[in-house]
Amino acid sequence: MDELISATLNSYVGRYPWFDELIGNIGGSYFKLLPILMIAWGFWFTGAPGEERTRRREAILATLLVAYPAAAVSRALAKMLPYSERPLHDARFDFVTSPDVGVNHLEGWSSMPSDHAAIFFAIAFSFFAVSRWGGLAMVLHSLVAVGFVRVYFAWHWTSDILGGMAVGLVSAVVLYRLLRRILTWLRIVPFFEKREWLAYPLLFLFTYEIASWFKLSDLIITRALASL
Repeated sequence: MDELISATLNSYVGRYPWFDELIGNIGGSYFKLLPILMIAWGFWFTGAPGEERTRRREAILATLLVAYPAAAVSRALAKMLPYSERPLHDARFDFVTSPDVGVNHLEGWSSMPSDHAAIFFAIAFSFFAVSRWGGLAMVLHSLVAVGFVRVYFAWHWTSDILGGMAVGLVSAVVLYRLLRRILTWLRIVPFFEKREWLAYPLLFLFTYEIASWFKLSDLIITRALASL
């Protein structure tokens, strides 16, 4: 089934350059990440000030924090599971990928599970605790901007996307409530609501870190491991 789906979708790559460019833009950082963060920011300011808004903000913050353990679990599984060749590197097929990345894109990286899918669906599934419609919008967006794009350009098999979705779902179910309780116990949101001059620069940095795909976190972790 993996091979059939990938072969069917990838057969259209190169036929219509305008469509390839559209799909490439949808899968790019701008359109891939901004809708998720815009939904989160939009709900951050909904509701009248008070206890209800504070609880909602704790929920939103917890949904975004879930992305970190979901990414860690996904990358750990990619290391521990048997190596899975990505479709565009599989010698059995002649898949075509996006000209913007080339055939060496992600070479040497196991494709199972998709860490993109794990992160995006962890946030999306967690966001159902904030808003049913917001969570549904995130899930649909992730299916297109993450799932479809990666299978279309032969970066992932469909099973890789489903594996990432499973990691995201488990992360949301297991960790969301724990993270929210920790935030409530530490009174992080009430503390920063009284110090907006500090809160919003830090919140911007936090969401920018997600939008830039954890570059600062990777740098800090890499430096820390190198010093050991």
